[in-house]
Amino acid sequence: MKITMKRLKEIIREELINEKVFGSQAQYDAYRKKHNLKPGTKVKVAGKTITVKGKGKMSKKAKSTADRMADKLNKKMDALNKKRTQGKVTENEKIPGELKRYMDRFLDKLKDRNLVRAKKKEVLKKVLQTLGISPKELQMYMQRVKREI
Repeated sequence: MKITMKRLKEIIREELINEKVFGSQAQYDAYRKKHNLKPGTKVKVAGKTITVKGKGKMSKKAKSTADRMADKLNKKMDALNKKRTQGKVTENEKIPGELKRYMDRFLDKLKDRNLVRAKKKEVLKKVLQTLGISPKELQMYMQRVKREI
């Protein structure tokens, strides 16, 4: 039986495409992170043959729309940062009068007490929970207050 050139190419292509055999999905995932596999490559994972899929491609229209939106947002952020550095944007908000009175009374009572570290921590924890402030937000606010002091 004679093998034609066309059939020979098909056999070679099949052998090249059937590249790897993996014992588990975890091995395949680890290999895939380090290596690029061509779309259409047949890979055996845990006894099952899988065809590698290519990455999804965005259409030109979707890319241009996303680029335009990103440009608009970047321009807005740049303008806002520029205003902040020039001092045109102020972040100081005044506390409403009634809240300020209650807060002043609360702070005066705290000053009179000699609270240990654990009690101070509990008071601060309760205030933060009431305001709904996360630890990251607290750090951000602390940095802003340090700049103002």
